Amino acid sequence: MFRHLFGSSRLRRIAWVLCLLGAVGAFAITFVLTEQAPQETTALSQSVERIVTSGAAGTAAGGVAVTAGGGNVIAALLSVANVRRWAHVPEFFVQGLFLFGAAALWPQARGRASGLRVRLGMALLACVACSLFDQVHKAFVPGREFDARDLIFDAMGYALALLVVVAVAGVRRLCRRRAGGGE
Repeated sequence: MFRHLFGSSRLRRIAWVLCLLGAVGAFAITFVLTEQAPQETTALSQSVERIVTSGAAGTAAGGVAVTAGGGNVIAALLSVANVRRWAHVPEFFVQGLFLFGAAALWPQARGRASGLRVRLGMALLACVACSLFDQVHKAFVPGREFDARDLIFDAMGYALALLVVVAVAGVRRLCRRRAGGGE
């Protein structure tokens, strides 16, 4: 019934547009966060750190234990880098998820799995451009500076997003093969 109304190619096109809009929205949020004055970004980071470390007393949101092998995972992560740096991971995960999702859903692809690698490669270049733009933009905000170490945390977010999109695409392909739908 719904297939007749929306058709799988139409749903794919809608999902693709939503991914593109999500990517633009994520980029806009990153732009606004980069525009913050140093005292604003420090206050935001301190607020997040208080929330994260207060939750580290034994459980995180949802009652999930945050200790592993007797050590506090959050304390270990914060010993590597501050909250502001770690915030780049989820921020750029979202950006990457939308960009890689758009690449995987590109309407003109129509099941050509070999082209997926090329499309994901192009999305990766867009991710690199977003991160470089963010850092260059930061260099022009008074009190902020280009910080190449942030790029490492951006890359972690993008890598996680790429893993999610590739895993979903692989499961989708496997399901289609089992159903006799080919690639």
